[in-house]
Amino acid sequence: MNKSFQFRTPKNLIIGDGTISQLESLAITLPTPIAVITGARKDRHNLLWASLSKLEQDLIPLINKGEPTIDELIKLIKFTRKKGCKSVIAMGGGSVIDMGKAISALLVNTQHPNNYLEIIGKSLPLDYPAVPMIAIPTTAGTGAEATRNSVISIPNKKVKVSLRHSSMIPETVIIDPTLTLSTPRNVTTASGLDALTQLIEAFCSNRAHPLTDALCRSGLNNFSLALENTLEDGNNLKARSHLAHAALMSGIALTNVGLGSVHGFAGPLGGRLKKSHGEICATLLPIAIETNIRALQKRDTSQNIINKYNEAASLVLSNPKAKSDDLCIWIRNILSQMCVPKLHDLGFRESDMITTIKQAQKSSSMKSNPVELTETELKNLLEQEPNR
Repeated sequence: MNKSFQFRTPKNLIIGDGTISQLESLAITLPTPIAVITGARKDRHNLLWASLSKLEQDLIPLINKGEPTIDELIKLIKFTRKKGCKSVIAMGGGSVIDMGKAISALLVNTQHPNNYLEIIGKSLPLDYPAVPMIAIPTTAGTGAEATRNSVISIPNKKVKVSLRHSSMIPETVIIDPTLTLSTPRNVTTASGLDALTQLIEAFCSNRAHPLTDALCRSGLNNFSLALENTLEDGNNLKARSHLAHAALMSGIALTNVGLGSVHGFAGPLGGRLKKSHGEICATLLPIAIETNIRALQKRDTSQNIINKYNEAASLVLSNPKAKSDDLCIWIRNILSQMCVPKLHDLGFRESDMITTIKQAQKSSSMKSNPVELTETELKNLLEQEPNR
């Protein structure tokens, strides 16, 4: 083993069909009152409220309205502090869990949130550890249930940034694939491709190590079959379970070794364009792979990372002869099949280019890209996207 590393993961991982039934016994150990945050679709949370019925008097219900914004976060923090909340339960997609993690951090850290945010703020560490939290994902994609950051949108600056601290990793995570069965087809695609992006970027990160490599290999294995089977039949629980596993593996891996250029761009682009994080990541992924490989061929005499891109392709496509080019073709076919719009169709313009690149270069994700990309290479990456 050539380098030292740390490994962070949730303390309690509860995984399997029907594991939502264990929520009550877990929730009674939390300090009260408990802030319980969900998405707006009440029909998706019946099992949650049924599991918590005996704790009703200790619960403070919250609704998350889309991707977290700084204004909504401040509003919810003021409300939950006023109610005296001492722990958090979050059930929903990545946005709900991100908001839950941000609340768990800021309940006890009382400086203005901007002081803790990267890029637009001071990136200060939290003064105190986040309060205890249980995370229950209902989509399979972001891996937010296992990460130490929360993505916050700053509309007036047209950017998304992270609030980040190791204590923000939820203490307990329930991965129950049955909760993902009602996920709409377009959300399944976007979230699934987000998980794929995270697995590939973590696998090829300049900080990757044997433990994260093992997790990424596990998540990448047969990924294409799982996604295609889920898109063909949304009630295919075996395929849904595989995607939930891949998402969890991606979350644990990225929180330990970081990501890459795709996620470096995802924050700035997500702040400018009204499109899901997963679709932005997916549309950039094949071009980013190709850009990184060209840069590695020019500047790195080692074939190690290029070999890892090829290995990722063979795992995803269940074909030992597959190469990175084959993987890029498969991703582009999925994007075309699902009519995922290109960046320029969403309103991205040449005039946005330089500002977007400057913001991306400041992101933590760009620092773990397998090769440092020049401004020209980053510009070419964005310019090639319409031709994907």
